[in-house]
Amino acid sequence: MKKNIFLVAIMAFVGMANAQMVKPTELVSNYTSFNGKTISVSDFTGSIRGTQAVAVSSSPVNPGNPAAINAPVGTTAPSGSAGVNTSNAPKTQFCKILKGYKIVDFAANGSESCGCFYIPTAMVTKFQDIQKLGGKMMVRVSVDATSKVNKITGVDSL
Repeated sequence: MKKNIFLVAIMAFVGMANAQMVKPTELVSNYTSFNGKTISVSDFTGSIRGTQAVAVSSSPVNPGNPAAINAPVGTTAPSGSAGVNTSNAPKTQFCKILKGYKIVDFAANGSESCGCFYIPTAMVTKFQDIQKLGGKMMVRVSVDATSKVNKITGVDSL
């Protein structure tokens, strides 16, 4: 039994050592070159979708303009028939929901071209604990550039 535990520990260490360490900018710029690989992303910045407090605007809403009620925070309500100004609206990409996973909004310039990032539900508290401490985070990501479904397989503080 002790030999099996030791063997598993060695295999896990070798797996972490084999993961290529990249910065978020490298991941974004060379995304397709990491297809099928598990990489370690240093200084990872992201948030788990649906767990942050919702920002509520305290500015009054003009009841004569029904489109302003549904406008996202930071956008301008339409004036007349001009349409909605979405230049300030945050770009939230559509990611399908996977059972047992939460969606991570990866924050890096150009990250919307890298698809969706998923974290197992069991790792969410560790992810959030590292964020609360204000430490830098390193995540191991299994990259699938074809389907653009990237799964986080490990989270550590740096």
